Amino acid sequence: MAINPKFASAIVDFGLVVRDLEASVEFYTEAIGFIEVMGFDVPSEVAGRSGLTDHRPLEISILQINPDSGIPSTDLKLMQIAGVTTEDNDPAFIHSRYGMNYMSLFVSDINETVARLQEHSAPICGEGMVELPFELTIGSLLRPPSSGTEDAWMEDMDKLTKVAMAVTKDPDGNFIELIGPH
Repeated sequence: MAINPKFASAIVDFGLVVRDLEASVEFYTEAIGFIEVMGFDVPSEVAGRSGLTDHRPLEISILQINPDSGIPSTDLKLMQIAGVTTEDNDPAFIHSRYGMNYMSLFVSDINETVARLQEHSAPICGEGMVELPFELTIGSLLRPPSSGTEDAWMEDMDKLTKVAMAVTKDPDGNFIELIGPH
């Protein structure tokens, strides 16, 4: 698979501005399962000159799903801006506001994931875990691998039994869709 020559990588990183960086890091690492890989500060001059903030410094923690795999992965950048009051950001549904409203994470065991969310008192939206119809399973969980053979992918499809989805919200109200076998 060739990478579009306009981009140096096929990975897209995401930044979430959060109210409480410590609480958000705890939620994403303990309840969801990300791993914190590093943190850094962006000085007010750089943040202001780049247009990220109105000359306020940023405190950033970077989380990844599987940093030790040797496979490049998406960074989830959690950012806190001290001394800023930001508009409340807890929509009732993903259609309650425009813009980026949720992320999808593909997990190896949805039952285990939901149990971990419950252990950490994370909200489970809607009716809880919902089994997906087979036609949604193919499109949402089974994607051809970026490396390997299509035959291996087809073997994985043959092993597929039941796949479910659960939706939670982080401490700032951002939706997280979790999809996996159960």
